[in-house]
Amino acid sequence: ALIWTLRGAIGELAAAMAALLTALSPAFVYYNRYFIQESLLVFFMVAALSAGLRYATRPGYAPALAFGVALGLAHATKETAALVIMCGVVAGCIVWFLGRGGRRGRLPHITTPRNHALAAVLAAACCSMLLYSSFFTNPRGIIDSVATYANYFQRADGAGLHDKPWYYYLSLLAYVHRSPGPWWSEGLVLVLAAVGGVVAWWNGVKQARFIAVAAAITFAAFSAIAYKTPWNVLSPYQLIVIVAGVGAAALIASLRGNLARTIAALALAIGTAHLGVQAWRASFELPADPRTPYVYAHTSSAFMRFAERAEGLAAVHPEGYAMRIDVIQPDGDYWPIPWYLRRFSRVGY
Repeated sequence: ALIWTLRGAIGELAAAMAALLTALSPAFVYYNRYFIQESLLVFFMVAALSAGLRYATRPGYAPALAFGVALGLAHATKETAALVIMCGVVAGCIVWFLGRGGRRGRLPHITTPRNHALAAVLAAACCSMLLYSSFFTNPRGIIDSVATYANYFQRADGAGLHDKPWYYYLSLLAYVHRSPGPWWSEGLVLVLAAVGGVVAWWNGVKQARFIAVAAAITFAAFSAIAYKTPWNVLSPYQLIVIVAGVGAAALIASLRGNLARTIAALALAIGTAHLGVQAWRASFELPADPRTPYVYAHTSSAFMRFAERAEGLAAVHPEGYAMRIDVIQPDGDYWPIPWYLRRFSRVGY
């Protein structure tokens, strides 16, 4: 629903298509059911994008504060927010610089009052510090929110457990087939995004052009970093999906005649339905199966037999949930056992 707020920048049909593609994307559906920060991060970054674009066309305290709050919440969610923000700044500079040479792409001259900028900065800082300090009960958390980037830079250098080649995210979205499982692809979104990028750049719509450039730069930046986990792709991918909405709307608008538009709409419907089928399969049929490309370092579903066995023993044990359980694991990696034994009062690790 948040993507609908971008309709002033990309058009109503494009916003509706982008929202639909997001709702049916197997990557988004899967990780929105998954205990990971990316869903919150993507939401706050899109909120910041919406507020920023609104401020560009109608400056005021409301969009400035909304922009600051969204950025503060994004920073409080995950450290990769800083990378997305930097890519957005670079994209804005590129669109502005290339637009100086001619009428096409010239961004409107925006004079941001100091009080608007100050309001946005204070809102961002307050939100971030409030959450990182656990409502000011842990001031050290504010310092840690900055110190964390030293660890992140070490990850970016590579030579780690999660290192992947530069094309990892592209292949993850384009095509995956791990025999004997089904094949997976969000290629429809990538193709529509390619069309949308061209349309956004050449049709003179400055805001759509910025989103397209930001999507390309953010995806390139995340791909260039050696440290990769599949859920990290959601931040740049959301921008790509928005651009794909522009592409889908442009394709439909470019066709003449009801028959041609009906055929195009039917083709898009089939493609989006296939995304939905994949989302259902990944989330409900193969949620922990390594043949699913979004499964990463999951505990095997066979683990549930252990939890059921523990419950069965407690039902017949004289001490019930107070029976003693010893968990022995040389590396000390016990999760998710503590969660499933949380009803037992005498568990030793």
